[in-house]
Amino acid sequence: MCRKPLKQAKTKERTMNLKQLTLATVTAALIVPATYAAAPTSKLDDALKAGSEYGFTHYHEIEFDDNQEFEIKGQLKDNWIADVEYADDGRILHEQRERHADNATGLTQSQIREAAKAAQEKGMVRIEEIDLRGNDRLKIEGEDDSGRELEITFQLADMAVLKVDHDD
Repeated sequence: MCRKPLKQAKTKERTMNLKQLTLATVTAALIVPATYAAAPTSKLDDALKAGSEYGFTHYHEIEFDDNQEFEIKGQLKDNWIADVEYADDGRILHEQRERHADNATGLTQSQIREAAKAAQEKGMVRIEEIDLRGNDRLKIEGEDDSGRELEITFQLADMAVLKVDHDD
């Protein structure tokens, strides 16, 4: 007789563990994509903040590594071009500067943000690289919500989408 209540208690415990596991799985399934989708904006914000603090006025390229490091190439005041690599905590790992004869070229922070927003509207949830192509095009590489690589090319004049490529 003593065994029956013990057996019922173990069955009830297993049922509770299964319910808790199911609840945890469902919760993770809802939270992880939201966190993942928010990552490009926060990483981009961090990069633009670091770039602004360094003195970038215009951006040619911003690239994010898998280990949270990032690199910015662009123009500083007084016609200097810089290439700066940052650690995940914002420390500068490497920097290189050279004098540039032309006036400021590249994208402003507001143009970068506008392009990132347009890329997100086309399904990009993780930005890996923003790259100015000549004077009239911008390419943004990243991933969609299923982890597939996505590449979007924009016309700079009006931010019109010229091309969307999914790598399968």
